[in-house]
Amino acid sequence: MKETYYIKVGKRYKPVREYDSQLMDSFPEGCHLVVSFPGNTSYRYNIKPDTAALEAAFRVAAENGKITDEIRKVCEAKPREPWGDKQKAAFKKFQEESGLDMFYLGYPSIQDIIEAMRRAICD
Repeated sequence: MKETYYIKVGKRYKPVREYDSQLMDSFPEGCHLVVSFPGNTSYRYNIKPDTAALEAAFRVAAENGKITDEIRKVCEAKPREPWGDKQKAAFKKFQEESGLDMFYLGYPSIQDIIEAMRRAICD
């Protein structure tokens, strides 16, 4: 949305600035840093992300098993709707007769898996 700002000069209004929200909210390709405080926002464009710190944190989390634990929790089979006692009993019987202790009923989204990895590294 474009907006024009005016100041009053005598009895007339003179345009002094134009604001374009689409332009202000767009970023060129690359990594950028935005820091916002009340009354002040700063932008740094094309910064190099600190991949060494991320790599180190990822390796520590992978080594101590936090990543695999988080991903395992997120990927556990879950019914899409809450089950009643009948459904639980039927599923338990199916597991016993089939010998399968795990059966996928629904899958987590890729975003859920990424969030699990972020928690394992950053929390």
